[in-house]
Amino acid sequence: MKKTNELDIKGTVVRVVKINGVDFVCLTDMAKLKSEDAQQTISNWMRNRMTLEYLGLWEELYSPDFKPLGFEGFRKEGNQRDYVTINQLICISNMENINAVMINDGILQP
Repeated sequence: MKKTNELDIKGTVVRVVKINGVDFVCLTDMAKLKSEDAQQTISNWMRNRMTLEYLGLWEELYSPDFKPLGFEGFRKEGNQRDYVTINQLICISNMENINAVMINDGILQP
């Protein structure tokens, strides 16, 4: 049985779905608490090493179809900055700075 509830957290509605007695909180709604761009917030969170470790452990505990060997590829990919040249690092830094300016100016992604 599925039942949906809503929480009001600091003026943001966060949906909670109860399925067979287990609560599931909407990650997208929670990300909106951090930033209006929930997709970017989730993307940043998903790149975090601790997040990957958590997801791997969760899958290992609760997913009968989990393939630990396949997951190793994700766990071992590391940070892209660990494998690039100094010129590539400069380009990445410049792109991040330009992106921050465009976000600050309210320029939409498309």
